[in-house]
Amino acid sequence: MRNKKILQVFIGILLFASLGFKQKKVINDKINFIYADSVNNIWVGASGGFYRIKSAEYDNAKNIKKSAEIKGAAEDSKKNIYFGIGKTIVYYNTEKENEEKIIEPVGMGRQDSSIECLAIDGKDNLWIGRNNDMLVMYNGKSFKTFPVWDVASIDFSSSGDTWVGAKSGIYCIKNGALEEFNQDNSDLPDNIINDIIIDDYDNIWIATNFGLVKYNRHIWIIYNTENSELKNNQVTSVYLDKNGSLIIGMHSGDLQIIKNNKWQGLDLGLKKQTINTVFRDSKDVFLLGTDSGLVISK
Repeated sequence: MRNKKILQVFIGILLFASLGFKQKKVINDKINFIYADSVNNIWVGASGGFYRIKSAEYDNAKNIKKSAEIKGAAEDSKKNIYFGIGKTIVYYNTEKENEEKIIEPVGMGRQDSSIECLAIDGKDNLWIGRNNDMLVMYNGKSFKTFPVWDVASIDFSSSGDTWVGAKSGIYCIKNGALEEFNQDNSDLPDNIINDIIIDDYDNIWIATNFGLVKYNRHIWIIYNTENSELKNNQVTSVYLDKNGSLIIGMHSGDLQIIKNNKWQGLDLGLKKQTINTVFRDSKDVFLLGTDSGLVISK
């Protein structure tokens, strides 16, 4: 029996190797986001601080700041990288390499709310999503709040509209007006949104616990395990690589790619590891952020 188990493990290793993927874990911490800046640094937000990776081999992860849990990163036109650290936001300039606290949640609502996500629009406005509190837009001088609570993800359309995924649905902010989509007024399968991203055709891809959703101009397409090749309905992350491929991470540890309406499944050996965030570089190396660490697959 023991020899049989050894043989099964060996066969599993051979099958995995045949896929061409080699793995290594470079950070042993819960990973919340992976962000590539304009000078090709990779920034990783984790439960114990944020890391910077400069080498394309991804073997030199340096903990820049040990702190409270890091959630959210965004870069402005001046190469400032903003990070949400607990209740506050700091920035790190890629050229001057200095760090400075710039925002505290004073006068912005609840004092106990923490940063969940950050995004910067084409006018360098900083958008701040927080738990148990409203969405905030900061223009460098003043704050403006929007009645959207518990924001998980923010992205911008080609026309400059702001799209927000929250625990209560999807929101669009256009010319200052707010429009809400939820289960009551749309085909959205779940009000709790895990992640959103907008592609070059202004399709909004929405990660929910009841499938992957594609939305464009009031047309809703829901992909789930019953009507598509989706492997697991609990979609936790969506990411677009430089080639326009949509990469889907799931609670089950599965990873799938949609390109030109064709589905591809990748078995990276991460079963039962929730994929919180994904990055794919120009050499097709995958960086996968899970609850147990940052995994490099190539």
